[in-house]
Amino acid sequence: MECPQKSFLHRVFLFLVILLGSCNGLPDPPPWETCPGLVPRDSLAGATRPLTADELVVYLDTSGSMAGYVSLDPQRQTTFSRTLQELRSLFSILDPPVRILVRRVEKTVGRPENDRELSTASVTKEMFRGGETDLAGAIGLFPESLSRELRGQTGEDDSRPPRFHILVTDGVQSTKEERSDSPCIAGSDQICIRKKILELLNSGWGGCIIGIRSEFEGKIYSEVKPGLIIDYSDESDIDRFRPFYLYIFSPDRVALDDLVETLIDRLGQVIQQQDLIRVLPLTSGYRVGFAEAELIIPEEQEEWLELSRLREENPARLTLRVSVDTEDSGPKPFDVSLSIPWSNTAKKIGTLEDLAALVWWDLTILNCEDVEISIEDEKRRYPEITLIGYETDPAGRVVLHASAQWPKDIGVLSWHVYRIEGRLDLKEHTPLWVREWSTNLDISEETGNRTLNLESMLLGLWRNDLLQRQVLAEVCIRVGPL
Repeated sequence: MECPQKSFLHRVFLFLVILLGSCNGLPDPPPWETCPGLVPRDSLAGATRPLTADELVVYLDTSGSMAGYVSLDPQRQTTFSRTLQELRSLFSILDPPVRILVRRVEKTVGRPENDRELSTASVTKEMFRGGETDLAGAIGLFPESLSRELRGQTGEDDSRPPRFHILVTDGVQSTKEERSDSPCIAGSDQICIRKKILELLNSGWGGCIIGIRSEFEGKIYSEVKPGLIIDYSDESDIDRFRPFYLYIFSPDRVALDDLVETLIDRLGQVIQQQDLIRVLPLTSGYRVGFAEAELIIPEEQEEWLELSRLREENPARLTLRVSVDTEDSGPKPFDVSLSIPWSNTAKKIGTLEDLAALVWWDLTILNCEDVEISIEDEKRRYPEITLIGYETDPAGRVVLHASAQWPKDIGVLSWHVYRIEGRLDLKEHTPLWVREWSTNLDISEETGNRTLNLESMLLGLWRNDLLQRQVLAEVCIRVGPL
């Protein structure tokens, strides 16, 4: 319970501040410390660190459709081959170190094997001969401990799951018949894969999908028209490179973010054309730090609007004074210019302009503590801000268009504090790269540089509670009389 004496002294102090600072008869803005919730929420705040085994399991799709990613020319290693080699090197980079194991994914998922399998697969086309690809079956094994398989049935049972799981695949589920031990229908059931991933996310796992375009010369096996085989070659044209994917998951979301950032950095050194790498973070933080913001008042509006020189950062807090005459002259336009502090992982989703287009903006009023005790029984009137729209530039800077006005009313002039929040727009669409890399047909060479039903499979995966809670940018504006 608040001490009555302390509360009374606090209100008297604030009253004196207002009284001394209001020599022109207009009230001063409320102190920022009286406004709640000014710090953006961290999506990983309070995240638990589950117990996991020091293991990284690579689930390698070894179906026949993957063979084209491996070159017959040892002097012309493909991006796919170099990626497999980078995955093997992770054991010496991560802290704490992990043991890397490999499981082949075909009709069934193979037992854990030595990490040398990655080096072999990077240069051996013949390793990719499977007739089916049960991706959903592989994902379903992620939460299971490997202790029995690694130590034998008589070994000590360790219930901890491996810390990391990376599924390397061209992204197409392919099974010839329904099985009693699988929830998937025969053929290419992308919805089944989505359900399996959602099970992990809903149980608190972290996830991220990395898409990479690679050189490809081989056969594409149609799922839309079974039996159709398409000979496809990239013809040394980057635009014809064929995508493959790393589905990365961990029960430890904090550890997952560290792994993804490390891996993206390593792949960036291997793959010179940065447009060949794209990322869809499913649970990671999309921002680091706080957004920078400033108010921009058009010259012709300076007699109606005045920007205070006083400003604070982290988060951005700005002050705007509005002429009371706007009740007759109408709303006056101004802009809020800001830059979102995107994380390195988020920057791989696309260009800064692409990223800015993924954000929706919301305007709310903060209920700051009432300190105008001298007029507490009188009617008050407040200025109003309205968001009109926004635009972005190639540098990713966002310009929010707004207007300010005093509505016609009576009462004592008072202040409002508005908060503008930017969050991911999770309802309308997936990121641009997902749509550009996806196709609903695989019956011709023209779609060889795309992935069958990619958008359908990934749709909705990033509409999860963890991303919905993220505040990417926050700007607070005190608005009062001029």
